[in-house]
Amino acid sequence: MSGAYEEHYRFTRPAVVTLALVAALFLLVTFAVTLALGIAVLLLLAIPGAPLLVAMATRRVALRVDATGVTLGSSTLRPRTAAVPWPEIHAIVLWQNELPVGPRFSRIGLWRADGLPPLPKPRGVRVATRLAPDVPADIVNASRPVSGWRLDRHRLEVAVATFAPEVPVIESD
Repeated sequence: MSGAYEEHYRFTRPAVVTLALVAALFLLVTFAVTLALGIAVLLLLAIPGAPLLVAMATRRVALRVDATGVTLGSSTLRPRTAAVPWPEIHAIVLWQNELPVGPRFSRIGLWRADGLPPLPKPRGVRVATRLAPDVPADIVNASRPVSGWRLDRHRLEVAVATFAPEVPVIESD
């Protein structure tokens, strides 16, 4: 149906910069110290990012908003995609995780009706809960990081207004 909003994991500028830094560190350690230490550093840095790298390379769906509801994709190697129908959604909540230093990380979450079974949790949801103390845990548990893809807020709002005008898109402070 037309009017749907869909985003895929892809190689965004921050992802490419991170990959370049990992490669540079690998080369620096390999040539300055030893190949064995370089491989150890590469594995230590690359293994946590491997699922996101696979998601970007395969262009998995990160977010879809259509007539049926909202699909929250997953970058992990184990599928944790969650399709949530409109009747279960009270609001779509956007916020940024507060880090002590460094960049802020955006998240998109769903404020769902009470009493529903929990959605499959993405990796890092416990950390995200600590980094967003003002966002209710139920919303954090039904959220995904905006990482490895870009959120177009205008297109999101247009799609929500088209398919579920009673559902607000709100920004949490």
